Amino acid sequence: MRLSITKIALPILLGLLVGVACSKGEDNVKGQEEARPVARITFMSGDVQVKVGETTSSAEKGQILKSGSEITTGPGSSAELFFKDMGIVRVGADSKVSVDSVASNEVNLGLKSGNAGMFLKKIRADDEFSVHTPTSVAAVRGTAFLVTVDSEDQSRVALFDGAIEVSDRDGKSIVMDQKGEITVNRDKGIKGSDVQPLSDDALARMKDMAVFEKNRILEYNSFLEELEGSEWMTELQVEASVDERMDNLDNQADRPADRVVKAQRAEENVIRRDTEGDPLKIPAKKDFK
Repeated sequence: MRLSITKIALPILLGLLVGVACSKGEDNVKGQEEARPVARITFMSGDVQVKVGETTSSAEKGQILKSGSEITTGPGSSAELFFKDMGIVRVGADSKVSVDSVASNEVNLGLKSGNAGMFLKKIRADDEFSVHTPTSVAAVRGTAFLVTVDSEDQSRVALFDGAIEVSDRDGKSIVMDQKGEITVNRDKGIKGSDVQPLSDDALARMKDMAVFEKNRILEYNSFLEELEGSEWMTELQVEASVDERMDNLDNQADRPADRVVKAQRAEENVIRRDTEGDPLKIPAKKDFK
């Protein structure tokens, strides 16, 4: 009888042990997934504060952001938030952004005041990225855009690349799939005809946003290389005046665009040297017969 009981009890005991182990393994995996850093501060300048619960402290480079975090920038300050597998959010001066929810495939931000520039990858079909303001919601499928909160009653969304769905507080929405800007007011529904050409203000703000710092994060650097090769980034630089672009060439010698211009100038000089005053130049009307 004991032998029989042992034969029956042993598989049951092993099953229970395996079940417990699997359960713990699943809990560990789940815990690792929940704790997985999917958002962090990669750069900041000036006075940047992070509020978590009731505690507010100075932001730190590399700081991990979890759901419920709130980032506030002071005058002349800025912060850069990197969302793994999705892209970068640049928070401008005098702005307040809340990370309402952040997971491996979902990011929901709240822009309460100020402005923020979004530089995102073409995210997967099951990924979600949205930005809420007091008057609008912008849902994204891989794009670059700027959101500005002018007041509790008005916000603006400026699209530079990709596509975005903008909704007002009543749930009315439009899809923007070309460059343009829309203003969303609290007491006025939105419609397609509200989309206007990009304003000088939006262009200037986005140009300031599109300045990134070198980082040790491999995925971050890979994304920047991708971003720098995009047409809309080139077009954004072209929006500046000729004088301003020449000043940039003189003052920012390390940029890829400057290296291209310098290479072109060097090539022109070589051609000019080879065709003007070259002692080996073949005389005109030379007869080889």
